[in-house]
Amino acid sequence: MKISVEYLFWYTTSHLVIDEGYRIIHFNEEELEVWLENQKNKQNPIIRISQRDVTWKVLVERDFEQMVNVMNQFRKELNRPKLQLTNIYLSEKPLGESGAYNYQKESKDKAILVNNYVIATDTQKEDIDKLSDVFVFGSKELLPIEAQTQMEIEKLKMNMVTHMSVNVKAPVKKTWKDQFLWTYVLIAMNALVFLAMTLMGGSTNTYVLALFGAKVNELIFAGEWWRFITPAFIHIGMTHLLMNMVSLFILGTMVEKIFGGWRFLIIYFVSGLTGVIASFVYSDSLSAGASGAIFGLFGALLYLIIKKPQIYWKTLGVNVLLLLGINLVYGFVVSSVDQYAHIGGLIGGLLAAYIVAIKGQYFDWKRWGYTLITLVIIGFFIMLGFRNVNQSTNPDTGNSVVVNYMEHGKTAEAKKVIGVMQKNNYNDNVSDFFAGNLLLKENQTTAAIANYQAAIEKEPQFPEAYYNLALAYQAEGQLKQATSAAKKASEQSNVASYKDLYDKLRTAK
Repeated sequence: MKISVEYLFWYTTSHLVIDEGYRIIHFNEEELEVWLENQKNKQNPIIRISQRDVTWKVLVERDFEQMVNVMNQFRKELNRPKLQLTNIYLSEKPLGESGAYNYQKESKDKAILVNNYVIATDTQKEDIDKLSDVFVFGSKELLPIEAQTQMEIEKLKMNMVTHMSVNVKAPVKKTWKDQFLWTYVLIAMNALVFLAMTLMGGSTNTYVLALFGAKVNELIFAGEWWRFITPAFIHIGMTHLLMNMVSLFILGTMVEKIFGGWRFLIIYFVSGLTGVIASFVYSDSLSAGASGAIFGLFGALLYLIIKKPQIYWKTLGVNVLLLLGINLVYGFVVSSVDQYAHIGGLIGGLLAAYIVAIKGQYFDWKRWGYTLITLVIIGFFIMLGFRNVNQSTNPDTGNSVVVNYMEHGKTAEAKKVIGVMQKNNYNDNVSDFFAGNLLLKENQTTAAIANYQAAIEKEPQFPEAYYNLALAYQAEGQLKQATSAAKKASEQSNVASYKDLYDKLRTAK
């Protein structure tokens, strides 16, 4: 009967490997035990075949506990909340009432479901036919017990080994394009944008930075939402570009290889977005750079260390944490670094990694939860940024953008920035002066006068504002007020044009 059990073992195993496309993941020929896997079969992804004396219920119960422990390891590796096992016992003793083992059984936490089948030597044909409801093969090729010899067992072994040898695929050698395509695409995009900015006037020029989409809070408040994305492709100076592109090459190739192309892109863009949002909420300064997205790649590596410490802590853990720590400390020490973007990108990258997970894993419904959490966080901080607009206290960035727009004839864009600043009450004397200039240029003299007066009220020693106020009054025919303003301008500054205007108005009276 022992020969018959061994024959049944090789009969079922060979059919599952040859006909059903399963692969062997654990094999113990002495104990007649094999574990098989086929991830394409969603209903029966894992099968275990083993010789057991199923008439002893205690042994079966103990074996079930061991199976659950092994399956929980598989479940964690595959990132699945639940997993199903098809367990086939081979028994040489008559079953009798032990046929009760042909049933389903769940683990205590309901994470593992085991479908138990028993094939006994005395009822092997009927028992195998029960499996035909689940698998393709049945008992039609099964030899009678008296013909189940050692020679037939060797034939089954040979057939399976031959099939496996023929169907082994040589590993495809991947080129750098296959493994790191999107990393190189992103580096090329950043370099091309930098080149275009250089040709337009330089990557450190405020006008060029604003034109290409740098983060300018006033323009985001005015509705230019695309500035939550475009700053990740803009760099301020060659050193800034080189440092970020070297970091992108080192981290990007690593993350793209582990996560795969489209997952890498999601992590990168989500990180870039959350980095800009964090800077939008907590910083008034004009900013740009891919560093938020690059810190997001650190976040993705942290995900690997958290989820699979037994693999990634030994290979990546210390190096990643050390490099991340150095970069964060550097950001706190150097005042010109936008640390808010770095921290926002780091958190965004970690969340995005939880959403996409590592390639090759089964879909986990928790990922919908991570997606929802990420969207809520993004929405909350965008709303927080818009609510904080009236708490801004630094008009310098807005004024710098306005003067550059005005120098290049971009009147509409300049008015847009000034409008946001004045509407939310963080305009200073310079902002009001620029607003007056824009209005005077459009012959809106009354409104221009109001803005010049507001500028002078904030800063009485402001000869430029007095001079332009005199011109506005002159345009309206209010010569007395024009003469008074021109006099103030000439008293506060020795500029010849101020004195000339005053003399002209004084004599005209």
